[in-house]
Amino acid sequence: MSAENERVIIFYLGARKLVTLAGELQNGGVRVLASHAEELGDGFRGGFVTQVDKAAKLLSSALERLKKTREGEFIRDLSVLDAYVVLGNSKLASHTFSSSVYFPQGKKTLAHTDVRQVVDQTRSVATLPLSEGILQTLPAAFLVDDLDQVQDPVGLDAERLGVTLKIFTMESREFKNIEKAFEAAEIEVQGFFPRTLAVSEAVLSEQEKQEGVLLMDVGADGVYLSLWRGGMIAGTRVLDMGLRRLCQEIGNTWQISLTDAEKVFERYGSLSAEPQYGDELIPLVIRESQEKKQIERQNFHQQFLKSAKEWVAQILSESDSFIREHGVFHPHYVFAGSGTRLDGFLEFLHKEFATDARLGVVRSTDAAAELKTNPGLAAALGGLQLVAHLERQKKMYFAPRGLLEKTFMSAKDWLASYF
Repeated sequence: MSAENERVIIFYLGARKLVTLAGELQNGGVRVLASHAEELGDGFRGGFVTQVDKAAKLLSSALERLKKTREGEFIRDLSVLDAYVVLGNSKLASHTFSSSVYFPQGKKTLAHTDVRQVVDQTRSVATLPLSEGILQTLPAAFLVDDLDQVQDPVGLDAERLGVTLKIFTMESREFKNIEKAFEAAEIEVQGFFPRTLAVSEAVLSEQEKQEGVLLMDVGADGVYLSLWRGGMIAGTRVLDMGLRRLCQEIGNTWQISLTDAEKVFERYGSLSAEPQYGDELIPLVIRESQEKKQIERQNFHQQFLKSAKEWVAQILSESDSFIREHGVFHPHYVFAGSGTRLDGFLEFLHKEFATDARLGVVRSTDAAAELKTNPGLAAALGGLQLVAHLERQKKMYFAPRGLLEKTFMSAKDWLASYF
């Protein structure tokens, strides 16, 4: 992207939601132009493609609906738009690999060609599971001689250059089906990002990333853990403990279907301190506008708080194990995702678990307040920030600097093209 204030499209494909967003990359930030969100329909289930043709039709229609929004005038007349996709599902993973190159002739001034060499080498020796496909490969930090955590090595003198790469992956077969759906929709995707990385980019501060922070992103079907330390992501994990767990508990407790339990959860789920509902009754089942199987709301609320406490305790227990596994001590705690929309969520954490945590709110984005405070849009907004971040990285690590280096790279690219 060479044009200033380039406009791009972000798709967020979650377990249950599809978000399309038009954004503009600006010097020093990003701006949201238009957005549209809807529930996933035919062709998808759990964030995975079940039928390519139907999935492609849904993607195409979502993009058209984005263009037809009031703000969509910003993109209607553009014939070509770069598209990026953020994925949120249970089959995401991440891996860390490092390697170094030595310069036998002695110290040299590092150029972008050296950075590209060590990145390519590290990717080539990365022993990833054959069942996983690569979404993104990002340099987390560089090693220059014995100095680690270097962000930009170009221009420094060194005998050794190393890099630590963070490679984000997804189960290969499911990923290929998603790629096919976008291809069938004639949407040219420039890059895919995992939800763990996108939400981190949206809600975490640079200070938190340096000091150590655990992001617990509570979604419908999973809890996405992202652990940061020293400014780089130390690890990610997806726990099968999303809001569906609470809905399943409602269904098991009151002997109703999962579909009915999800409706009851949406209408009556709350973590607020126990209010007095008196003799108020609530329906557990609604059929053809008739309410059936009513119970006292006070009883429902007490049981819901009990189930919620067990659910949060499991999440925190798994999160603590995850932290210890990566050797991070006393990190900040940040919660994000649709789970944080539960009434009284943060107060419940403080009261029941004495957890010193904050709620993640989208930062550094020029957008309407109702978009930035909607947890369901954080992944899409973070995807927009990631695109801007990657463009900065490309310029920092790989763009030729100086006339001689640019001339050399032009000649090298010409030779690679024709010989």
